[in-house]
Amino acid sequence: MEYQTLLQFSGTVLVLALTPGQDMALILGRAIGEGRGVALLTVLGFALAGLVQVPLAAFGLAAIVQSSPLLFHLIKIIGAAYILYMGVKLLRPVDRTLVATSTGTTSISALRDGFIASLLNPKALLFILAFLPQFVDKSDGSATVQMLTLGVVMKSIVLVVEAAIALVAASISGLFRRNGRLIRGQQYISAVTLIALGIWMLLDGYSSL
Repeated sequence: MEYQTLLQFSGTVLVLALTPGQDMALILGRAIGEGRGVALLTVLGFALAGLVQVPLAAFGLAAIVQSSPLLFHLIKIIGAAYILYMGVKLLRPVDRTLVATSTGTTSISALRDGFIASLLNPKALLFILAFLPQFVDKSDGSATVQMLTLGVVMKSIVLVVEAAIALVAASISGLFRRNGRLIRGQQYISAVTLIALGIWMLLDGYSSL
């Protein structure tokens, strides 16, 4: 895998890691409502779920690449459309009931909740299936190795970003409670980013057919 491809992939993941979604909502809720420790363990649970999600995506997509290049390109197009759809959905009004109200979450419960929430969220696996193929080059060696490498890089970046979000949210929890514009602004910026990324991926997918 070329260094430039990996750098481009990492930059894209960094942007997408800041996109609001189910995981971020849970992180912010835990950080604001229950403190940084619970939030960080929830983030770790998300990362552990990747140990299941990434191999599933890698080995499944590798088989598709070997058996049907046309089907692989169609998956890229469908994946791009899904990312575009995610961006359009973010243009809807933000849910202001973000702060979690539960209390007394144990360390094991926080870790378990993060793991289960991510593992049982079909959007997480769908996103991996949609996103990783955009950076797989069939002429650059084993598709399985590339998928696994990209998956590990993605989960590592997301882990760092989400941990940072948890720490910041826990330290300025009062500001989040008082100012909903922060969340709305982030949501709309992320929507535009996803829509632009989805359009680029669609055009790239069609051009490779």
